[in-house]
Amino acid sequence: MRPKLQEFEKVITPEEKKKLLAYLDKSAREWTRPAAIIKTVLKTGLRCSEVAHLKIEHCHLYCERPQILVYGGKKRAADHADTIKIGKQFAAYLAEYIERSKAKVYVFEGRGHGLTRNTIWTDVKAIFKELNFNSKYAVHALRHRFVTDSYKVFRDPMVTMNQARHKSLGITTRYIHLAEEESAEFRQKLEEV
Repeated sequence: MRPKLQEFEKVITPEEKKKLLAYLDKSAREWTRPAAIIKTVLKTGLRCSEVAHLKIEHCHLYCERPQILVYGGKKRAADHADTIKIGKQFAAYLAEYIERSKAKVYVFEGRGHGLTRNTIWTDVKAIFKELNFNSKYAVHALRHRFVTDSYKVFRDPMVTMNQARHKSLGITTRYIHLAEEESAEFRQKLEEV
């Protein structure tokens, strides 16, 4: 079943993603907490609550195959960990952010403890507002972009489902439709019809 159009209004476009990353990389914001949160969600697909509870000890950034362990998460037991594989370039960025921020326990800290979902939401929304993005966007719009981009890269629904930590393939297929519509190949085929 194809999702309703309004569901995809919550996905930042590829052009907006490019604008967002360029803004974060070329400004004094590159090493700020909001920039690191945005990059983390775009590279890992973490949910807002998972970002809030992400501990440094769960980030294996210096190994041959960097990964992040996510405990709890959506409707999972607190002692269950999902593994998110990450690229070495992002692992190096996150390691440097942690070092620069002088975080002690959580990757993203505020006054010595993990952040609240509301603080994360406020940090990210402020950047979206500065860039004049859709006011309906929230942190989850970045996760949606991650899932869509993952499918574009891997072209494998099962790999995308595992990276996004979806419980069913049905959830993942929502993003496959969007990824296909965004592809140049799809637009070219429309010209042939």
